[in-house]
Amino acid sequence: MLSRLNDDIRTRFENIVGKGMGVLIGDANGSDKAVQRFFKDSDYRNVWIYCSGVECRNNEGSWEEVHVEVKRSKKDRVYYGAKDIRMAEDCDYGFMLWDGESSGTLSNVVNILNRNKHCMLYISPRRTFSFLRSFADFEPILRSLPPDVIEELDRKIELRDRVNGLIAGSQKELKI
Repeated sequence: MLSRLNDDIRTRFENIVGKGMGVLIGDANGSDKAVQRFFKDSDYRNVWIYCSGVECRNNEGSWEEVHVEVKRSKKDRVYYGAKDIRMAEDCDYGFMLWDGESSGTLSNVVNILNRNKHCMLYISPRRTFSFLRSFADFEPILRSLPPDVIEELDRKIELRDRVNGLIAGSQKELKI
């Protein structure tokens, strides 16, 4: 979980502020909360917080909230994932911060790419940014992961099935 933003990430966010872009942020602890703090400290108002259900877990800047209706009471991956799906639908493109292990972040990348949108993925262990226009850009990142990480991601978010769904029709399948 990324809870601190380094200078490289801050510079990207400063560019977003400078361009006056709209920002959609989730309400989770960790990187969502850290990103919220950055925009709050920047006194940036062009922000919307996405939450599953009727109550946001975090809204550091008292921004407008987008509540996504979820027809289940159990607050699990499916419950919180509803807001992520809605964010993927509503955004023009994504910017995700990945700790190298989080299944939620990679699930969000798949959500974005599945809608034929682009995203920037910051990979914290490598301290690199990867611009993903399509599955072809995402595949090398996935292939570089250790087998135990792939197995865990597959167990949590059905990574193989979801990624192979992105390339359905191309008669190609990811062998991870």
